[in-house]
Amino acid sequence: MGFLKGKVSRIEAQGCEVELDAGTRIRLPLSGASLSVGSPITLGIRPEHLNLAQAGDCTLQVTADVSERLGSDTFCHVLTASGEALTMRIRGDLASRYGEKLSLHLDAEHCHLFDADGVAVTRPLRAAA
Repeated sequence: MGFLKGKVSRIEAQGCEVELDAGTRIRLPLSGASLSVGSPITLGIRPEHLNLAQAGDCTLQVTADVSERLGSDTFCHVLTASGEALTMRIRGDLASRYGEKLSLHLDAEHCHLFDADGVAVTRPLRAAA
């Protein structure tokens, strides 16, 4: 899992918004009851949940470092503007070039939020279909 530092910028009934040190804001469908505006947080996201951004996505600007082509998957190691390292898993026929600027999509449904003590922020339960 990759980790990004930030702070809580807004708390609403539907969730909370965080401002990442890496330079973007994202709204998360998480209970903000244990947080307050300005609280430091850490956002976690797994490599398989980072994708190249499409128009209108919540985007994070990164710089490509190393690509590992492993057959059906390619692992791209990237750096954020704040110097945080992330790894993304993409299709095996794709790769990035060293120094290439990329826009990544952060899917709020797959982001994990941790408070200043490293405790996971509660995620609402999904109803069974």
